Amino acid sequence: MIVNPPSAKEKTKALDLALQQIEKQFGKGAIMKLGEESAKVGVDVIHTGSLGLDLATGVGGVPRGRIVEIYGPESSGKTTLALTIIANAQRAGGNAVFIDAEHALDAAYAQKLGVDIANLHVAQPDTGEEALEIADHLVRSGAVDVVVIDSVAALVPRAEIEGEMGDSHVGLQARLMSQALRKLTGSISKSRTCVIFINQIRMQIGVMFGCFHYSTRVTLADGTSEKIGKIVNQKMPVEVLSYDPVSGRVEPRKVVRWFDNGPADYFLQFEVEGGPSGRRKFAATPGHMVFTPEGEVPAGELGVGDQVLVAVEDIVVTDHQRQLLLGGSMGDGSLRRTGVHTATFRVGHGVEQAEYAHWKHEMLRPFSRAMGKVGNGLGFDTIAAPFLADMRSGLYSEDGGRTVSGDALAEMDARGVAVWYGDDGSYGGSFDRWGHGKAVLYNKALEGICREAVCKLFDRLGVGRPRDDKRGFWFNAEQTDRLHALIAPYVHPALAYKLHP
Repeated sequence: MIVNPPSAKEKTKALDLALQQIEKQFGKGAIMKLGEESAKVGVDVIHTGSLGLDLATGVGGVPRGRIVEIYGPESSGKTTLALTIIANAQRAGGNAVFIDAEHALDAAYAQKLGVDIANLHVAQPDTGEEALEIADHLVRSGAVDVVVIDSVAALVPRAEIEGEMGDSHVGLQARLMSQALRKLTGSISKSRTCVIFINQIRMQIGVMFGCFHYSTRVTLADGTSEKIGKIVNQKMPVEVLSYDPVSGRVEPRKVVRWFDNGPADYFLQFEVEGGPSGRRKFAATPGHMVFTPEGEVPAGELGVGDQVLVAVEDIVVTDHQRQLLLGGSMGDGSLRRTGVHTATFRVGHGVEQAEYAHWKHEMLRPFSRAMGKVGNGLGFDTIAAPFLADMRSGLYSEDGGRTVSGDALAEMDARGVAVWYGDDGSYGGSFDRWGHGKAVLYNKALEGICREAVCKLFDRLGVGRPRDDKRGFWFNAEQTDRLHALIAPYVHPALAYKLHP
């Protein structure tokens, strides 16, 4: 079946019929041709008090029956401009209302700007919903010429006020404003009220400057670390290590503001070298700024091989200190993880070995903390440091059990063995004949190949392979002779009783 298209005359007739139905249902002027004289709507305005600004608006001021937003950085004159508009509206015989959501209106200042404060209605609502409902009632009354809401940032949703500190209310204020503006637009147009919203420029960190992933660890001033998401959600007033581009130093700074940027579309994954502390990983949005030798660069512009700033605490450990840490970790000491990238070394001895404990404390200066009570004895912790976490990885398994890597034992020499022997070693037998004097290094924590690696250590040091009964490493008379000769120069005098006289 072939249907002929309607002619131009038929289409015009159908359109006229549709227009008549629209005007009948919605009123005269509901639809018109843009070029007709009747379509040119004159806009009533309220002067801003500034000729240049009146000209810039294109209509000679702020229009009635419209929503106007005044925005800018803090202390840029937003409220001053709004109060000047109110003063001009009052001079023309109009009524004005100032909804002070920030509870910060200065009446004396408003009067100096020409506002008739005796006839200015002011509302100070407690919630964003209350402020917008007040504005809606005033607009619908048709008796108000200008309504100023100061400010959008202070329109806090009721749910946020009634909730607990730290609760997440992502997008709640945005939905509140979106709904309110849709509801207000029609009544504002009909009542010819000028509604002015004052807003502030906010740095959208998640968009302009990027952000880190929730689980990214932030190094605190005490050397420990915490997830950045936890710091933000719980508004933790912690001190973090922050880079000062002026001094060029990493210094502690207290966190005073927290920003929850909401979910990101995706994160870039980075792995960087961390100097003596090993490789480090982090995730950031493409817009997050990263310090490089050339200055700050968006994370999305970094490539493999680029250099970035990495904060590494520069602790210079002497060979003697490192051997003490290795031997002490194999003995009575322990390496305790304090963060993903840091650990601390703990020393603990009975009161009868106080002199020995004080010697270790002095040897590990300047990163040994104050001596104090540890269990029934005394001891101390060192500061948390990345290099201790690296050392711990060679002496502990992932589940925290004791182990030892070949690399750790390869590094140990007579000084480290002397500390280990001082902690866990013993000597027994007749002092008259070497054949009856034997030494032992007690250890039940190590297993399998780790125990075999220890036997190889003493073979390498020229002592000879000890007998391993899973409770300790036993040295016969000749081996004990060689062991004591090896470590005697480094054993603390308070432990001389563990050596053959």
